[in-house]
Amino acid sequence: MDENGRLPRMFGDVRDFDGYRPLQGVRIQAQIKGAPSPMVATTDADGHFKLPGFPGNADPEMVKITCSLNGYRLLNLSRRKLGKDRDAPVEVDCLLEKE
Repeated sequence: MDENGRLPRMFGDVRDFDGYRPLQGVRIQAQIKGAPSPMVATTDADGHFKLPGFPGNADPEMVKITCSLNGYRLLNLSRRKLGKDRDAPVEVDCLLEKE
């Protein structure tokens, strides 16, 4: 949550398939279609990340999201919009597996 008690516009978790442990240091990249550069975040020790600068007018369905960590491959990426409003927060979960 931010200083006003709101969820960031895009946030989530990354877990390891083996034991469902949180993964630290995973690079999250969100590229909005037509934007010149992606937004980037890194997961913390609990596997959490947030992209607080994600613009309110961006359609989350038009965003390419990648989760990457050396030695791992992406098994599953899911996103859930937490409300019906256009600017509702979006929760993203990534599941990675060792290569």
